[in-house]
Amino acid sequence: MNMMIDRYMPDYQFGERHEISMHAEQGTVYRAIREVTATEIPLLRLLFAIRALPSVLMGKRREALAYTLPYVEEMERYGFLLLEEEQNREFVVGIVGKFWKLTGNMPIKLKSADDFNAFVDSRYAKSVMNFSVHEGPHGNAVVRTETRIQTTGSASKVKFALYWAIIYPGSAYIRRMMLKAIKKRAESKRG
Repeated sequence: MNMMIDRYMPDYQFGERHEISMHAEQGTVYRAIREVTATEIPLLRLLFAIRALPSVLMGKRREALAYTLPYVEEMERYGFLLLEEEQNREFVVGIVGKFWKLTGNMPIKLKSADDFNAFVDSRYAKSVMNFSVHEGPHGNAVVRTETRIQTTGSASKVKFALYWAIIYPGSAYIRRMMLKAIKKRAESKRG
C-alpha cells in the first residue's frame, strides 16, 4: 500500500508504528484523529513535563501545550509542519531539530513541504509522522500512526540513538494512548 509518508522519508534509521481497529466509519475516525485533545491522552501532561524539566530548571522555559486544542494543532503550534493531507485517509507532518538536546531544542521553522524535503544539515535530525485510516474487516476502520527519523551525520545519529533509547518507551506509550483516545472518541460518535 502506498503511503504519503513514503514520499517524505522512504529511508530512515529510527521509527515506530502503531495501529488500532475501531467500529466506526472512516470519515468519523478521521475527524476523531483531527479533534482528539491532549487531555484525552493519559499521562501526556506528565511525560511532557518531564521532557521540559531541564529547560525549566535552566530558566529556558518554552511555551507549554494549551491541552484544550486538538493534539494535531498543538503539534503545529510547537513546530510540526503539515506536509500533505488527503481528507479522510492520511496526513503527514514533519519537523527538523536537535531533539536530543536537553535545552535549546526548538525545531527549525520551515515554511513548506519543499523546504522540508530540501533541508540537509548533518547537525540535525528530520522526523515525519503520519496518521492514516483504512477500511478493515467487518466495516471497521484501522488507524495507523507511524513515526520515522532520519539523520545525515554520524554525530547526530549517535546523539539521536542515545535519546531514542531513553524516550522510545514514552513515545510509544503516547501513541498507543492517543490511538485509544481516537477510538473512544470515534466510537462514541457512531449511530
